[in-house]
Amino acid sequence: MKECRRCRVTKPLSEFYPKEGSFTSRCKECERDVCREKMKAKYHADPAAASAAKRKQYAQSESQRHMKSVSCQKWRKNNPDKVKRILKKYYEANKSMFVAARHRRRARLAGNGGSFTAGEWNALLETHNHTCLRCEKKDVKLTADHIIPVAKRGHNDISNIQPLCIDCNKRKFTKSIDYRKGDK
Repeated sequence: MKECRRCRVTKPLSEFYPKEGSFTSRCKECERDVCREKMKAKYHADPAAASAAKRKQYAQSESQRHMKSVSCQKWRKNNPDKVKRILKKYYEANKSMFVAARHRRRARLAGNGGSFTAGEWNALLETHNHTCLRCEKKDVKLTADHIIPVAKRGHNDISNIQPLCIDCNKRKFTKSIDYRKGDK
């Protein structure tokens, strides 16, 4: 525990920035406030100089971003297997987000409108207990099926989506069948 020199409140050491083997005399919150006050005073003293300094800082950071981008591109080129593993892991962790994005794109290209989010898709799966509505199988990969297909001007809204397994979705093809109502 340590007392902040500015606000006089005793706080845990995690609330202070480390400094040369010790900690700052002001807590993190007070340090940020002091820094903000200094920046405001500097800007009000000479706004033109402050703007020029910000432009210079932005230009420097832009060149640093470019350098980082180039080094990342080199790393990706030299490590294709690692990149593939990382992307696959990310896809597996965010699969519903990719499903929603893919359907959004198809509907946008068809000009049908509507969209659903990964959260809405997950909620729909929960509502139907992660079960295919046609064959009623559990523990199978479910796909987002459009009740009125996008190819037949069906919109891409969650109200037009039902969870079907891949086989049932392929069998349905472009027919307009609503399995939520028990049509089989």
